[in-house]
Amino acid sequence: FLFSILKETDSLFIQLLEWLLDNDKELIVRFERHKIPEDIRSKIFWGIFNYYKERNVWLSSNKFSVLDLATFGQSSQVVRAILNEIEIKNSETIKLNSIQILSHFNFSEYSQDIKNKSKSILINQIALNLDKSQYVHSCIDALCLLDFTDKNTIDQVLTLVGEMKNQSI
Repeated sequence: FLFSILKETDSLFIQLLEWLLDNDKELIVRFERHKIPEDIRSKIFWGIFNYYKERNVWLSSNKFSVLDLATFGQSSQVVRAILNEIEIKNSETIKLNSIQILSHFNFSEYSQDIKNKSKSILINQIALNLDKSQYVHSCIDALCLLDFTDKNTIDQVLTLVGEMKNQSI
């Protein structure tokens, strides 16, 4: 509450932010993102993401949701880096964490190029993981949540999964 009523230039705001940065970064994710500079938001985002990545565990916290984290950390740099996390050699858990974060980004402010790259990566992940129905489902869910539902995308997905016999797909 105190954080929301203070101006970002107030000394108490700055002291509170510094204390939280040192003691509980996860709490900051639920604050008003516009009050925190993008470089600090990015550091917090990656600090949290990498904490879960290093432990190879699902991104789950009682202090924030994945939607909260995605909204808080969203920037073009973070989107590109999350796409990279999906493409590089990572465990399935880390890739699915990344896909889940990606699915909660607001792509309305990004170029068609980054939207196309995101679609392409998700479709490629489906093609590479046809033997993992939950993984495929997560990629399809991300495509839907991101409103990447044009005819060409749907046709590509159906070509890949049209013969799958799984209730999740």
